Amino acid sequence: MRLALEALIRLFYPAHCGICKDLLKIEAVTLCLDCAVKLEELRFDLLEAINSPEKDVSWNEAWSLFPYESIVRDLIKDSKFNSKPWLLNAFRPALRDCFKAVTSESSYDLLIPVPQGRGVWLERQFNPAETLAALFSNGKIPVASNVLVKKSRVPPQSTLSREERLANPWGAFKMLRPGKVLNRRVLVIDDILTTGATADEVCRLILDAGASKVGLLTLARTPANASRSRR
Repeated sequence: MRLALEALIRLFYPAHCGICKDLLKIEAVTLCLDCAVKLEELRFDLLEAINSPEKDVSWNEAWSLFPYESIVRDLIKDSKFNSKPWLLNAFRPALRDCFKAVTSESSYDLLIPVPQGRGVWLERQFNPAETLAALFSNGKIPVASNVLVKKSRVPPQSTLSREERLANPWGAFKMLRPGKVLNRRVLVIDDILTTGATADEVCRLILDAGASKVGLLTLARTPANASRSRR
């Protein structure tokens, strides 16, 4: 029945692959089979996914699912800069697998997406970190999007050099509801790990507010932070 309904809908509203733009078959969602396989091949295995920082950071443990390159980069950029949040559904299988792996080793009470500025939200009409947090949790861990706020007039990281990115997050965020994180185990969610400065500032604020533990999960990390080994 579901496939019949989907076939009827696509008769009037054809769906195309988020990567190659080919017409999707009825059973395919977001990506065609070939592109879904290519995306899966880029996914880190569990050991590769663990982030080992080169300096002191404010999180206790961290993971990234993909290298920020190739079709992973294309999907994330297309979703963000062309206001296509549904493209992030392509990462649903990886996020669900990651949820099982992470929660089997660690316990978290709350997911906090990294907030974005009001101007960026008005432009995109969605926060990628919130979308990823919902896909990751699947309703099993509460997602709190109102704990932190990003202050106005802070330039987006994507517009800055590496040196500017390292300095930019300091003072960029404000804790609104410290009681939400007090004595709780918090997993911070974001789309991309670059210098780590943004994630470090967010995690620091959460720890300063009394969280008992802070972890970090990002969908992708830049090649400078990515493992050179491949599966």
